[in-house]
Amino acid sequence: MRRSRSEHTRLYFPPATAPARRARRRRPALAAALLALAVGLSGCVYRMDIQQGNYLDGPAVRRLKVGMTRKQVRYLLGTPMVDDIFDQDRWEYE
Repeated sequence: MRRSRSEHTRLYFPPATAPARRARRRRPALAAALLALAVGLSGCVYRMDIQQGNYLDGPAVRRLKVGMTRKQVRYLLGTPMVDDIFDQDRWEYE
């Protein structure tokens, strides 16, 4: 009787040594520790507040009146961030 092909081509794996077994048991614990470290450090990002535009305080804005000259408005609010080149009566305070 002939043997099947799979019986002839079986691979032999020697039994794992003690250090290899210990290393295999530590892998899940190491992976969990690294994951916890990555999650913990991901919240440690410093974000700097960057002021963009002019700060307009309430009292200065309340002192604005209809009919004030450009010079008076610039004195109260400061220079605008953007002068509109197409509309000279529009100033952008961002």
